[in-house]
Amino acid sequence: MKWFSISPLSIWVLVPLLLFIPAKDGLAKKSNLGFDDLVDFSDLVIRGKVVNKVFYKDDILMDTVSRDGKGGKIHRTETWNETLTDYEIEISDIYKGEYKKPTILLTVVGGVIGDVRLSTNNSFYLTMDEHYYFFLLYDKRNHKWKASWHRQGVYEEMEADGNKYILSVDGFTVIDSKGNFSSNKKTANAQKSGIAELEPRIKEGNRRD
Repeated sequence: MKWFSISPLSIWVLVPLLLFIPAKDGLAKKSNLGFDDLVDFSDLVIRGKVVNKVFYKDDILMDTVSRDGKGGKIHRTETWNETLTDYEIEISDIYKGEYKKPTILLTVVGGVIGDVRLSTNNSFYLTMDEHYYFFLLYDKRNHKWKASWHRQGVYEEMEADGNKYILSVDGFTVIDSKGNFSSNKKTANAQKSGIAELEPRIKEGNRRD
């Protein structure tokens, strides 16, 4: 594995030689998938406010894929000791699924231990007391809620030219008027969808389930 350190803060970025995201998450890499697929993939779709966060180390199960040197792939399930962040989300709206408690814990790989920040290409960081839209998947093996498709599973509400829309926490992805994932910079503000336009698609996803 390769590690890179960037000052002034010791920010460590892990670049895995193994693809360790679950195979199901690989669906997000297919360019023909859109917002409806994200909804179908998610167990729970909510809006909520970040009210707490905790950094810690823990063992979690990961699906890994490596090359066998002969043009094939080797699939394994391995235990990795990871730096994790648990975000406590105070739920204000539920658009899909059922959840009875007032708060939910979202677990993200990456975080800060001491003065060292560990990130992967799927990590993201949320701001305390800010509201987000969450598309969540329950990881039964690790007993944790995670964001569907990682950074494409959490959005914040933005406004431009009088149009409200949602932008993924990677800062690059919006949903256009046809329900496709699109580049924020390349999409006209009037074509970017907000939750008002997307809520009927989420309800349709409930009926598909």
